[in-house]
Amino acid sequence: RRRLEERFAGKAVPRSLRVDMITKDGKTIPCESSGVLIQYGGRPAVLVIIRDITERKKIEEEVIIFQKFAEASEQGFGMADLNGNITYANPALCRLLGEKNPEDAIGKNVRLYYSEEHLKTLEEESLPTVMNRGHWTGELDLLSREGKVTNAIQSVFLIRDKSEKPFCIANVITDITEHKQLDRILIHREKLKTLGAIAGEVAHEIRNPLVSIGGFAQRLKQKYPDSRECDIILNETQRLENILSRIRNYLEPVEIHPRECSINAIITSCLHLLSPETDSRQVTCVLDLYKEMPIVYTYPGIMEHFCINMIRNVTEATEKGGDL
Repeated sequence: RRRLEERFAGKAVPRSLRVDMITKDGKTIPCESSGVLIQYGGRPAVLVIIRDITERKKIEEEVIIFQKFAEASEQGFGMADLNGNITYANPALCRLLGEKNPEDAIGKNVRLYYSEEHLKTLEEESLPTVMNRGHWTGELDLLSREGKVTNAIQSVFLIRDKSEKPFCIANVITDITEHKQLDRILIHREKLKTLGAIAGEVAHEIRNPLVSIGGFAQRLKQKYPDSRECDIILNETQRLENILSRIRNYLEPVEIHPRECSINAIITSCLHLLSPETDSRQVTCVLDLYKEMPIVYTYPGIMEHFCINMIRNVTEATEKGGDL
């Protein structure tokens, strides 16, 4: 009452004022009043118009509750007009979009925050479904202003007014980047387990004939102690045994045992081992080693593997009768 008296004490102007009115039974009704100065019976008077705003106040309170909830949520909440221009964005959505605050996002078009691939999904699947059915949910990645990609599940729905006319689009976005990473790790582990099982089976099948070859080579070595061929068979059998051990223990860390060794000796040994292959292709091997090559500290098995692959690759690429 005091606020009304202060308002209309002087010249009244057409300006609204929020007031509470009390009915005879003591019920409080939130109202909005406005007044204008008129002439009534030759005397100045104030015409006061009072409107019941109970429903509007209730809606305003619900909006405030929603805003507090949205601002505290870790999910992204956003709204845009039917053209895709953002009208509301909570702090979580701003972080996903790479914007510092909601004011930086409002007014921008949502299409700015999608890669070309996902923009196509938005245009051809998401938005048409929303306009036809009123709702769409699916995986749709966001692209921030800094270029960061966020894997997200988006729930997009259409908001209509009381006359059922669409007037805006709302979106709830859930960041699933960590979940996607965990899924990829789990899938990778399952693949490794499968490969480990296959590798173990292959190693088992190869080892049996390999043991036989090694046993016969030992017998030949006893009969022919000076046979260079027997030495090669025994060395290669042992090398294959080591490889099979690595295959069998595929999921286990590989143990490397470096030691001092001569690169020249490794190259000479590998070239001698592959001489049947170079001879069959009529390739002449020219060996020109640096005599003062220092001793190196490394794992011989890796160097042997490298030299064998190098010699084989060059041999295959060399025409018959050429030089290696």
